[in-house]
Amino acid sequence: MAITSERGKRKSVDLELSATHTVWWLLMPKGYFVLLQLNKQIKLAMRTLLLFNASASLSQSLLNEAEASSKS
Repeated sequence: MAITSERGKRKSVDLELSATHTVWWLLMPKGYFVLLQLNKQIKLAMRTLLLFNASASLSQSLLNEAEASSKS
């Protein structure tokens, strides 16, 4: 027998929303933490790249200085 009263319909909608909310809470943190981990990995890669570029430019300037001092 189907529930046709307004109260019954509201209860059904509340249960559906509650189930959706529960599923969202179960799934959301996992996706959120995956995004956080990706963000950390990207930041780490950018820092590594910046350090590599800085060390390469430092090496190049030291090499230029060594060449300049050997010529004089």
